[in-house]
Amino acid sequence: MAAAALALTGCSGGSGGGAGGAASGVLAVNWGGFPDSWAPGAEMEAGYMRVPYENLVALDRQGEITPVLATKWEQTDEALTLTLRQGVVFHDGTAFDAEAVKVNLETVQKSKGPYAGPLKVIESIDAVDEHTVRLNLSEPTPSLLTTLSTRATPMASPKAIAAGTIAQEPVGTGPWAYDPDASTRGTRMTFTSFPKYWGGPDSVGFETIELYAIPDDNAAAGALSSGQVAVTDVERSQLSRLKGTPGIESLAYPAIRNNPMFFDRGPGGVFEDVKVRRAACYALDTAALAKVEPDFKPRNQHFAEGEAGYNAQIQGYEHDLAQAKKLYEEAGSPPVEATVLAAPFTEKQNQVYASQLAKLGMKIKVQVAPPPQFFSTWNSGK
Repeated sequence: MAAAALALTGCSGGSGGGAGGAASGVLAVNWGGFPDSWAPGAEMEAGYMRVPYENLVALDRQGEITPVLATKWEQTDEALTLTLRQGVVFHDGTAFDAEAVKVNLETVQKSKGPYAGPLKVIESIDAVDEHTVRLNLSEPTPSLLTTLSTRATPMASPKAIAAGTIAQEPVGTGPWAYDPDASTRGTRMTFTSFPKYWGGPDSVGFETIELYAIPDDNAAAGALSSGQVAVTDVERSQLSRLKGTPGIESLAYPAIRNNPMFFDRGPGGVFEDVKVRRAACYALDTAALAKVEPDFKPRNQHFAEGEAGYNAQIQGYEHDLAQAKKLYEEAGSPPVEATVLAAPFTEKQNQVYASQLAKLGMKIKVQVAPPPQFFSTWNSGK
């Protein structure tokens, strides 16, 4: 497990709450990079996604489903029926209705992104009337409402989806609408208060949101210190640099669990032989990684004890280099050369793993990419 940090400082231009409760000021945020695509079904950082977009439902702090664009729902083993909020329009003036929900969910289903799979359970979608939509299910799916609350299913303008412009210019129902004239492509995306937002001006804290794409942690920390941005995510290693700077606070949270994943294990793949894969697992020493990564905690499975999915019967692999070498020799010591894509926050871990696998003769190259490229490359199957 690695930990990431969210650093935040006083917000530029005031922190909301103008006269009469109206929004005011600018909130500048950096999350490392923009999505490759803003289309429904694409991989998007949730913090960025929720600026222009909204979901049908949301999860509250207790994990309970709450209304957003859907005001109520009824679920059976055969269908999920949603009653939609009235008086909602997209930023381009298109009405939000049952047909819009149908277009969005079918767009996600047809996409090549990571969220198409969870929606395959929806066999068909009926626009019962303007404000009622029924999702017909192939099997009982009690988790579907939770899925609809996530970044898997943002609601975008059907008009923009049909035009194909949605990939680079998001059009949602959220409090802020994308302003291309005030944006700098590849550097800053500006979103301004949407005057027809169904929630009204009193529900919005900032008049303008500026999203930045600063992938380098040093540069991001510098942008925070200089006041260019008010919020950024950085590695924990950057916090010492920011320590003592007036007005800067930080929050740390569990971020990435990374396990060895052998995708190239089909016929002819470098990890085709199960003995080679087992040898690699025995060669890895997570205790060594914990010595160089202060926030890393060795685990024997993906889930931590106390989490849903944890299985006490899973023992995991103990580090045993002698057993690793024995298995590798039994497999014929085939040449293993592979490239592993890493993000800045997983580079050190992957370098440690690569050096440990080198003791078996395996040649693992670690290639580092900015977070948006890292996630989009993995999620696309490349």
